[in-house]
Amino acid sequence: MKISTLSRRTALTVALAFAGAAPLAAQAPTRAGTGTSSREEKPAKGNETHEPSLMFDSVVTVWSEFGHGTGFIVDQKGLILTNERVIGPSKIITVQFDPHNKVRATLLVADKEKDISVLWANLASCPTCLVAPIAVDDGKQPSIVVGDKVVAVSSPMGPFKLTTSGVVNRLDAQTITSDIATNPWISGGPVFNSQGVVVGMTSAAGQTVPGQGPSKIVRIGEAGLLLDQAKSKLVTIAEPPPAALMPVEPADIFPTDGLESRTTRTHGA
Repeated sequence: MKISTLSRRTALTVALAFAGAAPLAAQAPTRAGTGTSSREEKPAKGNETHEPSLMFDSVVTVWSEFGHGTGFIVDQKGLILTNERVIGPSKIITVQFDPHNKVRATLLVADKEKDISVLWANLASCPTCLVAPIAVDDGKQPSIVVGDKVVAVSSPMGPFKLTTSGVVNRLDAQTITSDIATNPWISGGPVFNSQGVVVGMTSAAGQTVPGQGPSKIVRIGEAGLLLDQAKSKLVTIAEPPPAALMPVEPADIFPTDGLESRTTRTHGA
């Protein structure tokens, strides 16, 4: 298992040099909020490797009244997947795109057993956000097999994206088992295969001690029905969530710019 921390600016330097890639069918990547392709190209083909920016610019920090976790954008209308345990019964939910932009979000549907929630956020304040490409198995070639390398991406505190790589050890109908360890505050993030396509979502459900106990990857197909329900619900809602920006937590422990400015004014008086 390999872990690295990357800022949004350095994310583009990540190389997806994996071996043993399994071909798959995937949704074409789109720029969030536009409904258009993020690159002028034909729809994604089975052997396409998506660029690293899609792995990072689709990932957000999810804040609730009970803590925070990770989520990722799956539809240009603003649908975001995260863990149900991150949201719980919270009435106040926000998503943070980067160090400066955070907006309110609405819970559309959730499944506690699967540990999946679908949120809705207004993406107008994040023109650089991207929709994560989702694996769609065509029944001929699987999107993931035992032995494949995978990368989990998370956004535990907004400014940084954390990547954890591992190898698939076992597969079943609902979950993927790998050597990737999941901490509660980073769970809910997407897991990409060697083509940079989402095949699952990290989950810390069942852990009684943070970082210890069950650590699983929920297969992305488990979110299919919930996403269909969320899209149907959108039709019945007249107004989208507000696009107004919410206060964000400072990226540094001490706001150095503010302290320097205050000191200068004090000494100048």
